[in-house]
Amino acid sequence: MYIALALMFLGLLLGRLLGGFVKVELSKCILVVISLLLMVLGIELGFNEQLVSRFAHIGVSAAVLSLCAVLGSCVTAGIFYKYIKGRGGDGS
Repeated sequence: MYIALALMFLGLLLGRLLGGFVKVELSKCILVVISLLLMVLGIELGFNEQLVSRFAHIGVSAAVLSLCAVLGSCVTAGIFYKYIKGRGGDGS
């Protein structure tokens, strides 16, 4: 963990010192790095037999959790709307 933090601060320091001299197209570099990280994560998860065997259970749990989150947000938004409308707001 300390190595990762040290590398992060080293990159921050280098970016600060060389920011005016070196212009790098960071958006393309970041896209490549994130794509590689996602690929490695997918490979790592694909090798996990316990995870692969429980995909159906995990999917159902994720669907129920998502549904509850959306329903909770809708109920909270409705309560907030009634509260604002009751205080004399125009509701738009």
